[in-house]
Amino acid sequence: MVERGEYALRSTTFNRDIEPWVAFDQSFIPGQCIKMSMVFYVASDVRVCPTCGLVATKAIEKLEYRMQ
Repeated sequence: MVERGEYALRSTTFNRDIEPWVAFDQSFIPGQCIKMSMVFYVASDVRVCPTCGLVATKAIEKLEYRMQ
């Protein structure tokens, strides 16, 4: 999954997403806290928020599972 780029990085220090096309030295600084999320694609007619249980419909759903 990582090799295919199916992940997202977020700086909790600056509360922003880290874009994969930005140079490494411009995206990271020493001591910065980073969270990594894996992105899964699921074919489904129904999608449910894992946190609040809200149900919505859509042909294909993109789910992020946060690795903490």
